[in-house]
Amino acid sequence: MVQDRIHSQSFRKLVRQKIRTAISNNKNNKSSWSVRDKILKLETLSKAINDGDLNCVEKLIAEGNVNPDIIQVKRMVKDYEKDNIPPRQDPKVLRSCNVVDRYIKIKQSQGLIAPHISKKIKRHLLTPVALDWDANNKIQRIRAQLEKGVPNTYLTYTKAGPNTIWFIRSPLNRHKSQSKKLSHLISTTKKRCQEDLDTIDTCHSIGRWAIAEGLWEEYISTGRLLQMNDTTDLFKKVKIGADKLKQQNHIQAESVNGIPFTLFHWVEPLSTIISDISKRQDAETKYFDEYKNKKLIEEGQLEFYKEKTAAMHERRKARFDNMMKNEIPHALTFDEGRDLTTILERNKF
Repeated sequence: MVQDRIHSQSFRKLVRQKIRTAISNNKNNKSSWSVRDKILKLETLSKAINDGDLNCVEKLIAEGNVNPDIIQVKRMVKDYEKDNIPPRQDPKVLRSCNVVDRYIKIKQSQGLIAPHISKKIKRHLLTPVALDWDANNKIQRIRAQLEKGVPNTYLTYTKAGPNTIWFIRSPLNRHKSQSKKLSHLISTTKKRCQEDLDTIDTCHSIGRWAIAEGLWEEYISTGRLLQMNDTTDLFKKVKIGADKLKQQNHIQAESVNGIPFTLFHWVEPLSTIISDISKRQDAETKYFDEYKNKKLIEEGQLEFYKEKTAAMHERRKARFDNMMKNEIPHALTFDEGRDLTTILERNKF
């Protein structure tokens, strides 16, 4: 149509180029109103070309042009925003600010600090005092922990479906120190158990439909209208019947374990799936129980962690006692490098 109605080759080329550009720029446009607007403009352009109204065509083509000054401004704004992204705050500085704010709130509630404090006093006077106050509280907590003696090392578990996954818990393998292999085992086992539950639910859902089909076939072939709705009970009977059928070398009979063969034929694959899942879960449960008794207890992993925890406790206590004897008495609140916070960090507390 463009070639028939527009005789100027350059103008024809310009129209096609503008249409292609508009299509390319809006290829990923998912806004229904925007797409509607573009379609209406294209319809108006098509009508103008068909009517030979070149002035209207030229006007519609010019609407798609973007002022180069606007592009330049957008680039400048984007560059400015990129250069002025606020830097991430240092976690250590952030923690110090939180400690100071908490200290001031507590002392103000006790009437020991004025309601309004200048930034200079807060920065130069209250910040060192607040950090020492927090460090002293930490020292008291560490002392109380050490006085309790060696931390407990014990067996604990988590449930994953029918499985009980046993593992050792001690200060040596908590939180981030926990074995990645153990974390992966727990997560994959829980995921697999959930998939098994979903599969069993799906089998029961399909089983109700399969029972209806089997009963219908039985009614057509024999004229008997049976009533069976409980999929759980039926799956158990089918499983027992399937085992008997294997022992009889798959001899076809009118019924299997009291279930008509037509119905048995529909339900048996679903019963097999559930039976296989149950066997695998039983094997997993047995494995985890044996792992607890053999690996963790009999082979001495629990005792090993108890010994390692006791040694860690003794080293920590010796380090703490040495710090309290040789460094804490010489601490100075307003001397950076000799304050309580720095002393604790230097001694890895």
